[in-house]
Amino acid sequence: IKTFLCIHLYFISVENLMDCIFERYLMEPTKHAQQDMSKWEAPIRLRLMNVIKIWVTDFFCLFDQTTLEKLCSYIDGLVIPRQPEWGKMLKEAIMAKIKIHENNSVSIAGEPVAMDFLADYVLRLSTKFIPEMEGVSV
Repeated sequence: IKTFLCIHLYFISVENLMDCIFERYLMEPTKHAQQDMSKWEAPIRLRLMNVIKIWVTDFFCLFDQTTLEKLCSYIDGLVIPRQPEWGKMLKEAIMAKIKIHENNSVSIAGEPVAMDFLADYVLRLSTKFIPEMEGVSV
């Protein structure tokens, strides 16, 4: 999971990946598979929430204000009504990371630069060294 989250920007944006995760979270079983899928629904949703928690705790620098707001709205509107404990856990992880990153900066030429800006810059710079593939953009 961590490897995927580390390299996903080469083929899917943060926003699109988030949409895919929550689309899967909301997926309902078909009528034929309803009995079989009902026992898998909670474990699948738990795994998806664990992916989001890892994403937030280990790769927080990939989120900008817009994607954080979208993630919080997904959690408030979709997760908390279905699994309040999981939703609260994710919101606490997000708030803890925001608090840490608010005061986290380094000084370059005497000017403070936010760590998430540097991480974003390095990530975008690293994409320049990977050969372009037809139909794929970063």
